Amino acid sequence: MHRVRTRLPAFGELPDGAALARDDTGRAAGRTGDGGGMLTMTVPCLPTDIASSTMPSPARLVIFDCDGVLVDSEPLTMTALAALLRESGVDISSRSLLERFRGRRIADCLSELAEQHRLCLPEDFEPRLRESAARLYRQELAAVPHVRDVVQHLVEPHCVVTSAPRAKVALMLAITGLSQAFGRNIFSAYGYGIWKPDPGLFLAAAEAFAVKPQHCLVIEDSDVGVAAATAAGMAVLRFDPSADRTRAPATPRVGAVIILPDMRELPDRLSRWRRHLNADAPGRIDPALV
Repeated sequence: MHRVRTRLPAFGELPDGAALARDDTGRAAGRTGDGGGMLTMTVPCLPTDIASSTMPSPARLVIFDCDGVLVDSEPLTMTALAALLRESGVDISSRSLLERFRGRRIADCLSELAEQHRLCLPEDFEPRLRESAARLYRQELAAVPHVRDVVQHLVEPHCVVTSAPRAKVALMLAITGLSQAFGRNIFSAYGYGIWKPDPGLFLAAAEAFAVKPQHCLVIEDSDVGVAAATAAGMAVLRFDPSADRTRAPATPRVGAVIILPDMRELPDRLSRWRRHLNADAPGRIDPALV
C-alpha cells in the first residue's frame, strides 16, 4: 500500500479500492469541505512483477460514458418519455426525442418541451418518468454488444463519467452485469453540479485518479459528451454503431475525435493510444500508427 495526496472537488468519490488514511485516533487524515480539500488516500499496490509488466507509464485513465456507450438505455428512456407526453396531449416519437436529446440533462429536456408545447408539467412528471424508465430497464436493458469483454480486460484504471444520477447508473450496471467492472468509480453530474458540455466532470475524474487530462481516453456517443471531453483536453473515441466500418483505424489523441463503430475495435484503438503516449516525442504522431 502507498499513500498519495490529492485535491478532490466537493462531493468527490474515491477511486475503487482506495480508502482515506486514518491517524492513530481513527480519524481520517486530511480534510474536506464544501469546496473540496486535500485528502490523503491509501491506494492498493500491485505486486512488483505484475506492476512492472502491466501497469501503464505514464499513468493513464479510460473514461466511459454510460448511456449509449456501456448500456443501450436512452431508447428506453425516450420510449417512457414519449408515453408520458402522449398523456399530456403531445405526440412525439421516441426516435425524434432520442435524436434531439441524446446525452442531455433530463430536466433541461423537459423544460424545453414544456416551453415549446406550452405545457404545465406536474411536479411529479420527472419522478414518474424515472420510475417508468426503470421498469423498462429491468425488462429490456442490455449492455452494448461486446463491451463487457473489453472492460474486463482493461489494464488501465477506468471509470464512468455520466450526466445521469448515480442511483440510475448503479441500477443499469447491475442489470447488465457491469457493476463489478466499475465498482464505485462513477462520477455523476448530479453529485458535482456539473453537466456536459462543461468539461469539469471529466477533469474531476482525472484529478481523482491523479492522471493528467492529456493521458485520458474518453469513449462518448453524444455531441455534448464529445464537446466536454475535448474541452477537457482528452483524447476522444466517439462510439457510433451506424458509422462507416470500412474507414481505416486511427490513433486516439488529443485534438482529434476518432469514430468507434464497434466495441470489438476498442482493444486495437487502446493499443494505438498507449503506443502514442509512450512514444519518445508525444507531440509527433508516428505515421505507422495512423
